[in-house]
Amino acid sequence: MSAKRRLQELFEKYDTSGDGVLSEDEMLKLFERLGVPRKSAEELFKEADANKDGTIQVHEFIAWITANKPAFNPLATLGEDGTGDIQFAFSNPTKHSMKYTFKFLMCENVECIYGNPVQVVLEPGKRIFKPMLRVTKSPFSYEVAPVCCRADVNNGEDDLSKAFIDPDFPHDERSTKNSRFPELDMGKPDRWVRARMLGNSSEAVLFDEVRPQDVKQGHVGDCYLLASLSALAQQPQRLKNLFSEKHLTEDGKYTVKLFHMDKKEWVKVVIDEFVPCRSADGILRPCCAQPLGEEIWVPLLEKAIAKFCGNYGEIYGGMESWVFKLLTGETPEILQKTKNGWISYYSRNMKAREPQEGRPRKNRDRKPMDSEQLFQFISGALADKHIVSCSVNFLDDKPISTPEMNSQVRLQYGVEANHAYSLLKCFEEKMDNGQPIRLVQIRNPWGFGEWKGDWADYSKENKLPDCWEKNLELKARLKVRHQNDGLFYMSFEDWENLYTGCQLCPVGTKPMPSDEDLEEDLGEEESKGFFSSMFGSFW
Repeated sequence: MSAKRRLQELFEKYDTSGDGVLSEDEMLKLFERLGVPRKSAEELFKEADANKDGTIQVHEFIAWITANKPAFNPLATLGEDGTGDIQFAFSNPTKHSMKYTFKFLMCENVECIYGNPVQVVLEPGKRIFKPMLRVTKSPFSYEVAPVCCRADVNNGEDDLSKAFIDPDFPHDERSTKNSRFPELDMGKPDRWVRARMLGNSSEAVLFDEVRPQDVKQGHVGDCYLLASLSALAQQPQRLKNLFSEKHLTEDGKYTVKLFHMDKKEWVKVVIDEFVPCRSADGILRPCCAQPLGEEIWVPLLEKAIAKFCGNYGEIYGGMESWVFKLLTGETPEILQKTKNGWISYYSRNMKAREPQEGRPRKNRDRKPMDSEQLFQFISGALADKHIVSCSVNFLDDKPISTPEMNSQVRLQYGVEANHAYSLLKCFEEKMDNGQPIRLVQIRNPWGFGEWKGDWADYSKENKLPDCWEKNLELKARLKVRHQNDGLFYMSFEDWENLYTGCQLCPVGTKPMPSDEDLEEDLGEEESKGFFSSMFGSFW
């Protein structure tokens, strides 16, 4: 067993909550077992917590234990008047060129010298000092967003002598061609690269802390798929259970469980670890979903679904309800806003390999819901750990069907039409003045692009929007971050006025499939289905 695998198993042993991170409590128990005094253990926890979020992720733990992690430290050199530059000391003890990407937030009396966000590339074994901020007057303050440090894929050789290469999903245009929408074909990738090499391969893991923020869409038009993954990421164990393997394998061979809608049973899909990449600015970047940090489950799960459907081209456009069924085996419910309230539908005739397939059938067991009933229904569903997505498909009761209408929605509201979002939370809160407020938390699978109305958490002017400025206690309670990361808040009233579709998977605490008695999925249906224009084709 490799040293890295032993460290991962040690981590999991003390991760008693199974959430993919070690809390300070869990980490202190590990140190206690190793005989480290508590005071020293508390200092060591702070050192190991590289992004200062109060928890230790798998890659942080491995990097800290092996003492092989990049680092940066701010060093202020201010004059007697309290102004001057703040330079950062960057160090890279690894054998890979590292790219630091981070953003300065909540800046007061501070200017960003090289723009915001900032990227710094550092060669192996190097240490540099670089002025990043300029203090214009005192007092001053700023925050640094969590750092993403990634090795450039062009650096470092990958030993492919033991790598599994899937003969049924070739590394060429046969696996990327889009026959339905040729104009959206990703073309011929420059190279297929093992996902572990898209970052620091010494710290790569299959799963780190599984969170909705892990999911970031690439150049494949499958926002419906990634929004669904982002919603499902709120149940880490259910998502991890889709993989038979729980760690990186030596040969990069993985087995993923998917629900076959035609057979009405779970099947196995075997994949390798290679993903299509394109060169940009001399660096190879994935054409598909982007890994976050050093964990690679997102592009691998996307690849398994692409193989299940035939290739990457076949997963352009589709419905979240299809993904929900594929990943959970449960029958989703679709809510559509009408003049008579929110009407419930089911998707019937969904086909196993056709994300676009499915005709709406009215759910006669559920009466149309008004605003109050809808809020109670969605908040209750989220409390029961069901997964929910939403989309904007109509504007002033007219289907959004032209680029001009799309542009109008984007400019006026900051969100994308005919685009799937994850609906993560509903809140019944009180503003700082004691008045009640209902909020929802939404996530864009692109990882950027947010609502810009009331309760937005980001503005291009880098100012705290008025609603949060007037409700700092509420902001602290909800742990709102002021950044364009695709995660945003809006009032439930604004959400209902703008969003017109909602898809819900009643998975809750339903049992998860086991690896036993699964069929290996080798067949391929040839039929092409009908996709209802009522719910749109989400990119």
